[in-house]
Amino acid sequence: MLVMNYRTQLWIRSMDSPELRWPSGTDGSRIPFWSADSRTIGFFADGKLKIVPAAGGPSQTLCSDTGIGAGGTWNSQGVIVFATDAGALFRVAATGGSSAPEAR
Repeated sequence: MLVMNYRTQLWIRSMDSPELRWPSGTDGSRIPFWSADSRTIGFFADGKLKIVPAAGGPSQTLCSDTGIGAGGTWNSQGVIVFATDAGALFRVAATGGSSAPEAR
């Protein structure tokens, strides 16, 4: 699957299809990243960290106060580590909840 971030909305295209999909709730999205199992896409929008299923479905907010976000990574244990636009690292469960500073 190919993920493109264009016009501040997430577009998803399966590698075996020419059709693009625009998942609901991805307006204003930026800096998308994949889950470890490639089934879900994380992204930043509206000062929040959000996720959306790659196969389709609504987006879900995991945590707030991320600023515009500066990147994220999702491990196989269900933990997302992300950077805020201020350069601080935080972690949050892929199921959502409060974020906590990442120990360095």
